[in-house]
Amino acid sequence: MLPQQVNPQGGGTRDTKGHYDVPMRDCTVILDGDVIIDQGKFVDRKMIVERVER
Repeated sequence: MLPQQVNPQGGGTRDTKGHYDVPMRDCTVILDGDVIIDQGKFVDRKMIVERVER
């Protein structure tokens, strides 16, 4: 069993030896009942911004 300590980054109480983020493609994101991203594409064109070279 892992020790239970405060997670300062996420505000949680579980302490683990590590984690990994899994990138996902073609997902649908629904926020408060509104579809924001549908199969990887923004629904509202106003949310699409021009790409800036860095």
